[in-house]
Amino acid sequence: MPTFSAPLAVGAVRERFGSRRRRGYETWGLMPDRPPVDSSWWAADPQWFPAGTPPRDNARVRLLIDGAETFRAAWEAIQAARHSVWLVDWAMSVNMPLVRDADRDTVAPAVGANGPGYTVFDLLTAAAAHVDVRVLVWSGSRLFHPKASLARKGLGELLTARPAIHGVSDRHKKLSHCHHQKAIVVDGRIAFVGGLDMTDFDVDRWDTSDHPMRSGLNWHDLCLHLEGETASDVARNFIQRWHAATGEDLKLPTPPAESEPRTGTSQIQVVRTICSDAYKYAPKGEFGIAWAYQAAIRSAQSFIYLENQYLWSPAVVQEIKDALKRVTDPAFRVVLVLPAHPNIGKGDTDVHVRELLAADTLGRVRVFTLYTGARGPKERWEFKPIYVHAKVAIVDDQWFTVGSANLNGRGMEGDSELNAQVRDPELARALRLRLWSEHLGLPEETVASVTVAQAVDKLWTPLGGHGREIIGGRQGALPCMAVRYETGAMPGDFSLGELEAQVLDR
Repeated sequence: MPTFSAPLAVGAVRERFGSRRRRGYETWGLMPDRPPVDSSWWAADPQWFPAGTPPRDNARVRLLIDGAETFRAAWEAIQAARHSVWLVDWAMSVNMPLVRDADRDTVAPAVGANGPGYTVFDLLTAAAAHVDVRVLVWSGSRLFHPKASLARKGLGELLTARPAIHGVSDRHKKLSHCHHQKAIVVDGRIAFVGGLDMTDFDVDRWDTSDHPMRSGLNWHDLCLHLEGETASDVARNFIQRWHAATGEDLKLPTPPAESEPRTGTSQIQVVRTICSDAYKYAPKGEFGIAWAYQAAIRSAQSFIYLENQYLWSPAVVQEIKDALKRVTDPAFRVVLVLPAHPNIGKGDTDVHVRELLAADTLGRVRVFTLYTGARGPKERWEFKPIYVHAKVAIVDDQWFTVGSANLNGRGMEGDSELNAQVRDPELARALRLRLWSEHLGLPEETVASVTVAQAVDKLWTPLGGHGREIIGGRQGALPCMAVRYETGAMPGDFSLGELEAQVLDR
């Protein structure tokens, strides 16, 4: 079966060590040559990354938005595992509950080493009683969070309770880089790829799509549920990384003879970021996620929609600026959804937001963030940002990507990342409608009844502006979660984000 392979080098595109501005690629650098035209059905199509795993043209894809939906789906898949459960994460909190609230009425607990329960520990120790369970996490940092001790502690608890579990922390890394992939593979035929770790480290990743205000930050994220050969491609990624970390050769599980192949209609390719000189299987690195973004943005004709934790990549921003010049249609729109105050580097994001707005001579760029609110003591309204951790892009309702890669140098070049890019107009539109319905607080039918430009101008812009006014005056309930993004300080950040934006990010 085809396996991942290393493409040609992307050139000298390293984040500048010690630079205050974390902006990543100045240019894309060199990209791999295309394969021979007669090599496969996709070789002549510039949309697909020519190295690594080829796209699959009959994949089944299910959209999972936010933690409650994602973790429930993962729980049910792992509970039903017949052969193996392989997990790769940036960080893992073994005592984090994955199934909560009303879902516990319909989802059975896992009977783990300590009895029935709904935590990661319960789920994995229960699964290890009858299937092969392997956990691969980043080894952590000696200086910064998450510390290396966090990875050791969680794995230690699992291995002590169930010695049959195989747990490893991956130490292949460079200074300031990390292993950032988030994926689950069940029986080699079902996979989850997205931005969600099974962790409540720093911030609890479990949240509903209503995002009711809570004590910690709310969390917005996405995941894809994949079936078929595409899921096997995710398994091959795990096999390569496991061998690099342990020296052990794993085999792709053979599906049960009685199982029916479940095919769909989506064209999908698993793409990665692997930094150079870290793994023998990709000595020159692998930069399929950068390739996917470049190709998709260059093909845009109707709209570009991005949700991301950071906007630090000059190359991505330049591609969007070029699209604004190339596409003369006044109905063309660029919509960005960014966190009101990311954990680091709001000033770096703001540099590029200002660049895009300055390049937008026809008023076609809109930038938003997400907030939630509740009535507090003495009837005073309080508002807090919803942390946008999603890494999703949609172009023209034709193509989209979901995964772990941020729009910065680390996501495009430095960290280990895993995304899926999908060509499926029906599914791309469905994803956009679901996200816009959630953010705008409107039925999907309402969003679907207007064009993209009309939705941006008549729904996003007035609702986001009104939300910004309400937060500034604390004068009532928000009309929706979407709020106009502003460079510099954003209001309502109870983590001293406004002070940090003024002092630390300048």
